[in-house]
Amino acid sequence: MEQSPFAVYVADIQTDTTTEANGLPTFLATAAGITDNMPYFHLDFSADRSIAWSVNCQTTGFGNYPVGPCSDAPVKAEDAFDGSPLPEQTGIFEDARFGGYVVSGQKFTSKMCFGQWNCKFVQLYGVDTVSANNWNFNVDAAYGTIGMGPSSFIWEGFIDPIEKTATYSIELARVQLYSEDCVGADPNYKSNITFGVANAGPYSGAPSIYMPSLPNYTYALDNFAFGIVYQDNGQDSSQYFY
Repeated sequence: MEQSPFAVYVADIQTDTTTEANGLPTFLATAAGITDNMPYFHLDFSADRSIAWSVNCQTTGFGNYPVGPCSDAPVKAEDAFDGSPLPEQTGIFEDARFGGYVVSGQKFTSKMCFGQWNCKFVQLYGVDTVSANNWNFNVDAAYGTIGMGPSSFIWEGFIDPIEKTATYSIELARVQLYSEDCVGADPNYKSNITFGVANAGPYSGAPSIYMPSLPNYTYALDNFAFGIVYQDNGQDSSQYFY
């Protein structure tokens, strides 16, 4: 019996241990328009769109920092998206909000591959200007952020066509617990995300939660809080959002 072409794919996405910074895991992906070797990205499960930092990306000056390249603090981005070789731009955007960033720039059509799975042509937002950074202040912004929301292109390959459901599992570990530089660290205990299955080895017997979506495939928000960022001698000492 031949395998159904509508079978749900399973993708086990590992974090990249060489680019994790400040305790924040990163995941490898590729996108047309970025020619750097092994670019890495953050994942945002609340966003349906993806952004990449343009080679000419500039901050407007905020948080006591002067105007400057996005590669500098407080964004700390990898400015590598040059928009080529890509089709012509599909539009522009101004003061759009992506995961705490307020950004402006140009929209492109780009081929993005998440790990080795689900390569598709997507609309990629090339950021030219950053005017706010509310959630990741002074945290490595990687090469950009991949939107992993329920309406994003990534999810299309992991939705059961009959049951109309999607399954994923997340295993999170602090970087210090498996860093090669840490004495006594366990290299097998690391962050990873598995799409399309919940019974893989790392998750067997672990606690789980069932999260039904609203009719529009989004999830209801019960509580949201935002806290103060404290500083010691001009250096950030804490950050908080829940």
